[in-house]
Amino acid sequence: MVLTPAYAEEETPDPEASPEPEASVIPEETPEPEPAYSVNAQSAVLVDMTSGNVLFEQDKDKQLDPASLTKLMTVYLATENLSPQKELTMSAEAFETYDHSFGVLWFEQGETMTAESVEYAAMIASANDAAAMLAEGVSANQAEFINRMNNTASSLGMNHTNYQNPFGIHNAENYSSAHDTALLLRKAMQNEQFRTLFGAPSYSIPPTNLTGVSRNLVNDCALLRKTGYYLETVTGGKIGNTADGGFSLAATAKQNGMELIAVVLGEQNADLAYKDIASMFEYGFTNFQSVSFSSADIGEKFVEVYKNKKHVADIHFTVSSDYHVLLPAGLDASTMRAEAVVNNETETNPDVITADVVFYLDDLMVGTAPMNKEVTLYDTSAAATLGPKARLYFDYACIGVLALFILRIFLKMIHRLLAPPA
Repeated sequence: MVLTPAYAEEETPDPEASPEPEASVIPEETPEPEPAYSVNAQSAVLVDMTSGNVLFEQDKDKQLDPASLTKLMTVYLATENLSPQKELTMSAEAFETYDHSFGVLWFEQGETMTAESVEYAAMIASANDAAAMLAEGVSANQAEFINRMNNTASSLGMNHTNYQNPFGIHNAENYSSAHDTALLLRKAMQNEQFRTLFGAPSYSIPPTNLTGVSRNLVNDCALLRKTGYYLETVTGGKIGNTADGGFSLAATAKQNGMELIAVVLGEQNADLAYKDIASMFEYGFTNFQSVSFSSADIGEKFVEVYKNKKHVADIHFTVSSDYHVLLPAGLDASTMRAEAVVNNETETNPDVITADVVFYLDDLMVGTAPMNKEVTLYDTSAAATLGPKARLYFDYACIGVLALFILRIFLKMIHRLLAPPA
């Protein structure tokens, strides 16, 4: 917003009067304040891995060419659907789906290797021939795989993403955003195989059926290697670029128990991409802190539900994972605590009884998270309650009749023994 000075209202001058000469004063516009923090990228985002909270954003939803960050989705689908030791073979069909003049490791038709080796090649060497093998390994053909990429993106809420190929080759309809890429990474990093691939500085592909030597790969992402851009806190990274879309970079880093995701798209060169990512991580680790609460410390809650003095239900509230709360770095977190609290505990309807993990800072409630709920219902109808009692009384009556019958036979036997001989 541009602010302009306000002036007191003056008398309207007489147009016939000769104006007295005076200096012309033109008020200067007050410039808009510069943002407290910014980066060079066209689209950028910094996200907390655990909570998904956005700690910094800069046009985070702008649709841009993601370049080889497209392969993050390709490799993720491979790790979700292929066993690491499954053998993949470069088919004639897959061989024809990519440009052989760049971005390849020159895999040959008929060459076979494990899915794990192909995944490493696609991730850390950004090999298009490897991506083609993975696409065919997961789906019947590349077109079907691209549909799967887009369906997965939609399921993850990647609303500013559309894939046209599994490589990241420039295409006006192959686009994504910094935030969508962070959403994908947050999900993919839950897969241990993907996490290992994303964080590998190097890998050696063993000899195959068509080669007698190993292929030694070095990660294209300099954040993971002993270079001038190396960051000790980084747990994974991938860089890409196209002539039309510029440079893109996605990385994760961990410090003091807090793991962050940083993504930049539309950078002018690799140097700016690396510097922006390093700057964003420093911004996040400097300005925020993570406070953890274990599920064991929070505990469980049990509620017995009564209606008309009848026990109608039991409710079991639990938490399935630990909790991580982000706070400003300068805030004293020593008074932070978490407590399981039941809501509407005296209600007779189990549906309206809930429980939350409530977070307090200096006894001030600062947030809540719902607990898991498991309900056990009991049948209190007349048929359910009187039926068992009636059956019990019937059983007692049968036992009584049987006892009388046995007693009658016993008395007859005694009578015969005691009677005088005829």
